[in-house]
Amino acid sequence: MSPPEPRRPSRPRCPAAPVMKEYPVRFTVDRALCCSSGLCVLTAPDVFDQADDDGRVVLLTSSPPDGEEAAVEEAVACCPSGAISVTD
Repeated sequence: MSPPEPRRPSRPRCPAAPVMKEYPVRFTVDRALCCSSGLCVLTAPDVFDQADDDGRVVLLTSSPPDGEEAAVEEAVACCPSGAISVTD
């Protein structure tokens, strides 16, 4: 009998992200709320990173690059601690 094939990691499954109708929008993060899950980095790596020292979210840009809006909206919806916010 051969060993089972390794499973590929899957993208996080999140609730439906709200559709943001007007762009550009701006995002903020609250590092004190961040639980270091890394879902934001997996979902929108051009916008979010994690700090080397504590793993908490680091905002690389406050406005998503063209074409990344849907990924950022998904990251907001996926954040388990609610550390990512949309600002007006």
